[in-house]
Amino acid sequence: MYKAIKRFLVRNIVEQAAVRDVQEACVYGGYTLPKLYAKMQYCVSCAIHSHVMRVRSKENRRICEPPQHFRRWVMWSTFVSYITNTILPRALAFLLAVVAVIMVTFSQ
Repeated sequence: MYKAIKRFLVRNIVEQAAVRDVQEACVYGGYTLPKLYAKMQYCVSCAIHSHVMRVRSKENRRICEPPQHFRRWVMWSTFVSYITNTILPRALAFLLAVVAVIMVTFSQ
């Protein structure tokens, strides 16, 4: 049974070293460079040789399900400086105050 290994490739049309030069030479302000979208198809041996996929054991080759993707956990400390400068803490404090007032009025 032959299966092609399919990968969807998204790259910038301009290489990273020349992006700044192109943006400085651009007439339009805030112009975003287009991307190159390509659907790559590899045979199994070429995909393994170019490190697109790994070699699997005989038992695992029979499994046709795609591998499970794991979420990358982001540390909370990366968001702390962003959240403290937004309206979110003030909005939470306001909601807590409103809930406290409602609880006091209904408890009497």
